[in-house]
Amino acid sequence: MYVRRVKKGDKVYLYYYKSQRIGDKVKSIYVGKVLEKPKKTRIIKKEIQDKQKIIKNTETVNNLIEFDNLLFEINRLITLKDLRNSINIYNKMLDIYSKLDLQTEDKEKIFNKLNSSYNELVDLGEEQNIKF
Repeated sequence: MYVRRVKKGDKVYLYYYKSQRIGDKVKSIYVGKVLEKPKKTRIIKKEIQDKQKIIKNTETVNNLIEFDNLLFEINRLITLKDLRNSINIYNKMLDIYSKLDLQTEDKEKIFNKLNSSYNELVDLGEEQNIKF
């Protein structure tokens, strides 16, 4: 089978021929044509990478929002002197902190907030005569 590619405009057509011996000569007999589909592998890979970046960014934003809500909640619980629930909230904050994928400067700011909450929990535990 012989294939001839012909480009017409922005489309590429494939013409198929088969060889057949007739007497002493070999003749090419036309079989048919097909429109070639463009290769989209590069476009698809780029779209997949863009979608993965968007998903990663939305997960980071959701984690930051959840961390902020937990920070508000732990501060409220510390003012109410509820140590048990404050420790549970702190553990959730620590899990979220470990999931975050940020630059070092931003992660350091979040760590400072986490560290200050820890120090407040230690102070609250000492007030209630509990050693960590």
